[in-house]
Amino acid sequence: MPDKRPAADVGVPAPSHKRRMSSPSDTAASVVAARGGKETDQPNSSSSSSSNPGILASLQHPLRKTGGEGVTSQSPFTHPPAFQQPQPLCSFSFDRDRKQWHDDRSKKYYRGPPPYMHAHPKLDRARPVFGADLNYGLDRYRQRDESVPEHLDALVASLQHRTESAKSVSERQDVDRERRRADVVTWRGMVTKICTAYDQDPNARIQDPFHLNAMLVDGTLYLEEHTSESSRREKTAKEADPQMKRFGYYGYSFESYCTVDEPDQISLPFDHPATLGSPGAPPGWSGDVDTNVQWCQVVKTKLGCNRLVIGGEVDAAAFRPHSSSPAEHLVELKTSMSITPYTRNAARSISDQERFEKKLLKFFLQSYLLGISSIVVGFRDHHGLLTMHQEFETLKIPRMVRAGLPIPGQFDSRNQPVIRQTSVWEPKDSLGFADQILSFVRHAVSRHTLSVLSASQAKTKPSDPVNDNPDTDCTPTLPLADEAVQRYPVYRISFQHPFERLEIRSLTDSEIHHDVKNSGTSGERVGFLPRRFYEFVHLQASASAPA
Repeated sequence: MPDKRPAADVGVPAPSHKRRMSSPSDTAASVVAARGGKETDQPNSSSSSSSNPGILASLQHPLRKTGGEGVTSQSPFTHPPAFQQPQPLCSFSFDRDRKQWHDDRSKKYYRGPPPYMHAHPKLDRARPVFGADLNYGLDRYRQRDESVPEHLDALVASLQHRTESAKSVSERQDVDRERRRADVVTWRGMVTKICTAYDQDPNARIQDPFHLNAMLVDGTLYLEEHTSESSRREKTAKEADPQMKRFGYYGYSFESYCTVDEPDQISLPFDHPATLGSPGAPPGWSGDVDTNVQWCQVVKTKLGCNRLVIGGEVDAAAFRPHSSSPAEHLVELKTSMSITPYTRNAARSISDQERFEKKLLKFFLQSYLLGISSIVVGFRDHHGLLTMHQEFETLKIPRMVRAGLPIPGQFDSRNQPVIRQTSVWEPKDSLGFADQILSFVRHAVSRHTLSVLSASQAKTKPSDPVNDNPDTDCTPTLPLADEAVQRYPVYRISFQHPFERLEIRSLTDSEIHHDVKNSGTSGERVGFLPRRFYEFVHLQASASAPA
């Protein structure tokens, strides 16, 4: 991506990767041992150290002991794993009807918010000028129906379209090589959740547990978020609350004020009719908010020994016609409460600063993983009015919270900057534990998937040898789609309070039907993957197999 530095590698380059269905088992144990984690692989044993006898494997958090025996503050990660600069593979758009298009029709361009020139509409004694009113358009806010599970459908459809658009068979094999080499395919949000696992605090007011569904198909691990029906209802009820709806809306409103549809609109005045979303709209308003509409990028990258293909929404691109970099400069847009000036109320300022610095971890990871080079944060007051905005270079964010550097806006009794004594968070810990989790999950899911498929094929082909060791080349073939639709192993990965360990279990046929396939309402699927994509993977695997 268009960072001025030639690369965004963190640490040393990772070793070369040999594509092989059972490769996770070659690396996971060494990763866990080298980085201080403790791995337990106990298939359905009642003597398992986990309280759930159905757990196939578990990975202990590196800072916590099980059973409430205490915690340690000593991180086992001395340096971050290698991370390769994300490289774009393709992009796609969603329109107002949530239809996917394999083009950039929903792409936006960043120009920044309108000038700060408004008096506060509610407070007489407020500061002299404010920026845009983020409440504008709330009554016309159109939200995507998140009760409809979308799985990985759009992401894998974009990868399939990328390959099938090639002109010849040989070209299709070349284009598809990146997908086939990938160890993990998922949304950016899933990797972000995994990266923040290290920093989950069982005593925090706000926690972020996760439950993921996992499948191994042709050597690639596919991960999606699992949201239970009760969780969906709870989220819907929360978003229906007027105050929560308004707070959630502010971020989308900020995007509308900061973006335009075409590059040639960037230089136009903020009140120019060509840039206003509707007659009578305030300056800078580019259109009413509709969260169905999205522009998404799909990139390839590598975290430690894990090759990743991840997709995620991009808020805007910065149009830089004279830039010498061939990579596109992408921008993430965020909103946050204004930080109280230290001179006005020191205690509140410190609390506000700490809250913002904790939020920066997720801001950083979301952009870092997708190759987004800058983040623009719009700071607002309690009434939803912009007080200021600030641009942050993604790669420089970690040093803002690092020990040994001044804390922004804080001064001691001698009016000297206050030096931070302890880092708020460290990317080496977030990325290190994420690398460990991904390797561990790949190893466990690979081993059990190969065992299940081998046993299944042994029943239909009793003359074939059954090899229980997935580290050999005697691996089972992918079952045909008709068979896979009926039964294909799916796993649940859980990391929840008190955040002592990550656990993996195999889902029952009933759970796959009701919780993963949504009782068939999402169409015919192999696990949570669309049948059409599974057939595509099967075809590509057959075409690339040695004669």
